[in-house]
Amino acid sequence: MDGDRRAWCDDDLTSDDDTNEDGTWRIAEDKCRAVICYEEPEIPNGKIAPGCVSGSNFSTSCNITCNDGYSLRGIASATCADVNQTDDTNAIGVWDYGDTSCTPYPCDEICPFECRDNRTCLCIDEICTEVCPSCRNNSECFELQCRCKSGYQGINGDEVNCIDIDECLDETSCAAIGQSCQNLPGTYQCICTEDYVPSENEDDCIENLCEPTDCGPNAGCYDTSTNDCSCFVGFKDEPDHECSDVDECASGVSACSDTEICRNTIGSYYCECIAGYTRTENDVCIPNSCPPDVIRCSSSNFLIDLCDSAMDDVTNITFPPSLAGYPTTSETICGEDTTNANTPLGSRVCELDGTWSTVTWLMSCGTGLSEVASQPIESEEQRQQVSASLQILTSNPETISSVDVALTSGAIQNITNSTEDITETTATSVITTISNLMESPALDDSGQSAELRTQLDLTASLVLLNDSDVFKAVSRNVSVVVTSSTSTEGGVGVTMLVRPNSTTIGFRSDQFTLTTSSAVAGSVINGQRILASIHIPKNASRDASKLSFNVIGNTNLFPTNSTAPSLEGSEVAEKTNVSMLVLSATVENRNITDLPPDGRLTYSLPVPYDNETQNRSCVYWLESAGDWDDRGCYVDGSTPDTLTCSCDHLTNFAALLGDFSGSTSLRVITIVGCSISALALLILVLLFFCIPKTRTGKKFKSSFLLLNLSLALLGLNITLLVSEIPSIVSEEDDVISSSCRSVAAFLHAFLLASCAWMNCEAVMLILAVVKPIYTAHHLEDWRVVVASISWGWLMPAIFVCIVAFRDISVYEYPQEDESLMVTCWIHPDHILYLAVIPTVMMISANLIAYAILTYQLCLKQKAKLRKVQNSSKETYQRKLGINFSILMLLGLTWIFGLFLPIDDATTALAFAYIFTILNSLQGFFLLLIYASRNEDIRQSVRTKLSTFSDKIAFSNSTLIISDRSGKLNLSATKEESSSNTDKWNSPYGQYILSEVADTRTTGSYND
Repeated sequence: MDGDRRAWCDDDLTSDDDTNEDGTWRIAEDKCRAVICYEEPEIPNGKIAPGCVSGSNFSTSCNITCNDGYSLRGIASATCADVNQTDDTNAIGVWDYGDTSCTPYPCDEICPFECRDNRTCLCIDEICTEVCPSCRNNSECFELQCRCKSGYQGINGDEVNCIDIDECLDETSCAAIGQSCQNLPGTYQCICTEDYVPSENEDDCIENLCEPTDCGPNAGCYDTSTNDCSCFVGFKDEPDHECSDVDECASGVSACSDTEICRNTIGSYYCECIAGYTRTENDVCIPNSCPPDVIRCSSSNFLIDLCDSAMDDVTNITFPPSLAGYPTTSETICGEDTTNANTPLGSRVCELDGTWSTVTWLMSCGTGLSEVASQPIESEEQRQQVSASLQILTSNPETISSVDVALTSGAIQNITNSTEDITETTATSVITTISNLMESPALDDSGQSAELRTQLDLTASLVLLNDSDVFKAVSRNVSVVVTSSTSTEGGVGVTMLVRPNSTTIGFRSDQFTLTTSSAVAGSVINGQRILASIHIPKNASRDASKLSFNVIGNTNLFPTNSTAPSLEGSEVAEKTNVSMLVLSATVENRNITDLPPDGRLTYSLPVPYDNETQNRSCVYWLESAGDWDDRGCYVDGSTPDTLTCSCDHLTNFAALLGDFSGSTSLRVITIVGCSISALALLILVLLFFCIPKTRTGKKFKSSFLLLNLSLALLGLNITLLVSEIPSIVSEEDDVISSSCRSVAAFLHAFLLASCAWMNCEAVMLILAVVKPIYTAHHLEDWRVVVASISWGWLMPAIFVCIVAFRDISVYEYPQEDESLMVTCWIHPDHILYLAVIPTVMMISANLIAYAILTYQLCLKQKAKLRKVQNSSKETYQRKLGINFSILMLLGLTWIFGLFLPIDDATTALAFAYIFTILNSLQGFFLLLIYASRNEDIRQSVRTKLSTFSDKIAFSNSTLIISDRSGKLNLSATKEESSSNTDKWNSPYGQYILSEVADTRTTGSYND
């Protein structure tokens, strides 16, 4: 204040009314002046917002920020204040920011990665004094300054933004004879001009001395003796004899690492670092990172309350450095005396460009999980607040109990229990929370796995898509991609790219991309190698409003203690591991099943295995069984490190890998059993031809049928053994060899022929029992021959020829078995109609014949069966032997194959063993029954053995005696045979022996 400090009461002199007693206070004019800060504020190593300048009025306030590499200590603002409030004569103000200072970070906090190679910061006495400024296009930080990458230059001397250097403008580039320069991003390459070709070491160009020299573009002549043209390196010869560029990136032959993207060029390629990586002087791509960050508690009222709830004297919330593309949590945690002790206050993601994302904050250190879970949700703001707190509260999975898992699961249900869409922020927090729970040791005990799977799918279906029509949430263990772009002709899918450390650090934010076509693990897309993929075909996604894809990094959400039974039975594993990645696809508000063969969902996974001891199969999660199942899923292809599958429905998919001891033993049993049966059947066929008595007279019909059945089974066993030989299968340009097609067709034909000849046996058995006299004396042999050959051989041959003529591709698919070991057989898409149904129909007919046969024999011969004088034990054994003989003859043991697809793994494995043993040894059992019961065979064998023995023991002069002895023995044998036959004197027993064992001592079918 300047001048007179008094005020006085004065009469109102402007009025002539002397009766007015009111007075007026009078003071000196312009005596009080505003306090003004004339000096500009300054803070060492820091900055004050531009609003605080010289001449600012009293109480003007501006924010304080520190330079890169420095941490703010104290208040975060500067205020114009009165220098001395007790002295009102001074109108000069000062900037007040208390004890605020900017102090440098320690090196181990600010730049643990960069300081090691002195690239982005400089450590002096273990103090990081400065951080490199943000470098942009084609620029990288080195020794505290932005430096252009190799092959790039700054604009007007500024190396923050860099452009490509055209090396070809330099006359010294590619100056050798015969070379021309081709500029590339960041580099260049030398190519040979016309009439020159690359040398053998590809370093120089040599003159084309061949005649003629015109080899066309991208080709040259190297051999002067032949004058033959050949393509340059990096080019390939096309059918029209022109040389086209080899895309080294698409073919996967490039030398680019997992941290690089392959870029194809004409005749060559180059590698560039993936996003979030920078190339060093040693030509290695290293990860970028975000520097530590500090957020002032005083920057908002919410943070003031959050810091107050954490612990005393918390003024800053610090975040540690993080690799680009990955999330991290705050180093500042809740105090020990709070409800959420040791819980971080927030979480954020380090973006690929090295900047920090928006922070997800904890609600309060004093609000525990139970309080968060019980909070009512009536608005989207409350939904976001609860979901954010759940994400932070579960960020330390090791400390989460089963009760905490249940509470969190219930809270997620509260978030998703709404018909309203949820924002992408809320959905991201929910997905991250589920990812955190997957690492909790108490997840299995909580029993919440199924509910969390449901909530994961529900969250994806509720998320509100922004203008981009794509939502992507990437967490450590779960990635979710949702899209409404369903109009593409090829369908929609998600491809997971290879990224370093994804199995240890977790998924990376740029690891997932939408595709419009199916892809195979291990292949290359856009210059990057594919780790896994899943694709929904157009017919399943047509007119859908939303599609969602989940990639789950482990199987913790799919707990199971049993193995997945296979549809084939032989694929049941005793020790099974599920692939680490689980893929799922969902079409909103649709239950997709029974997709056609040419429109199935496809997925591909990395599944390395040991070919000698392990097997792989395509499976899906069957919710009703709580286990993995393989029905409806098929192996489409494989390499030693990958597996590609197709399924006729949508759900969660994986691959099974393990020690398939059951499958291995069944394979061994099949090979050994079929080998034994093939040898036995060959012996049986030779016996028919070498012993005329077995096929003459009234024995012809039964012998003819059994002979042809033996030939059909012999062909089936031989082709089955041949189909197990991998050398007959060759793959060239994805075309299966004709030998494999032939084996598959013959295998199909012999299978149908075997069943058909079993039908013929069944018909003859029925006729022999129902009309025995007609069958034995009036049924002409030629009728049996014509009818049986027509059904037994012509029908299968015509059936297979029609199938092959209409679509030969049904025999062009190798049925997967131990991955690289393939079996030539019918394509799985057609096996039901071409093999399973016809076989079941013919075997079912035999089963009906068996029932009729048993009923008729028991009904008609009940009285005679009572007269049998054998003991009950002998009668039981005889009946058991007869029934076993009929079962083998009619092939009724094939019925056990119908029990292989059952859900119980142990039962399925038991039926698999029964089915394999009985049917692989069917030929052996036929020989055993026929040879042991046929008297002609037994007599002939004894005669041959006796003759052979006599030749060894006696001289040639004793042959006459030996012959006589043989006759005596033969006579005795006949008597013995007649005695034994009395035991089978029932019509049932006589016929079975005559038909199955062919012991016809009576020479006819007796009624």
